[in-house]
Amino acid sequence: MFLGFALAGAPGFSIVTSIVAIGSFMVGALVGGRLGTSLGAHRGRYVAVVTYCEIGLIAVALAVSLATSATPASSC
Repeated sequence: MFLGFALAGAPGFSIVTSIVAIGSFMVGALVGGRLGTSLGAHRGRYVAVVTYCEIGLIAVALAVSLATSATPASSC
């Protein structure tokens, strides 16, 4: 839907951002499916692996956010 808005030229919507979001979803679904297939019989191990992956991705997102964010100007 957002890609359609971007293609139609609606302000505030980006084609690149929409495509990256769709691609990221597809990669996540593929990886999750592969992990489910290989670790599905061991629910505890599956939950542990997925939790570690999520923690790692959140840490990467935090590092990118801190590295690219601008600090506000000091009022002193």
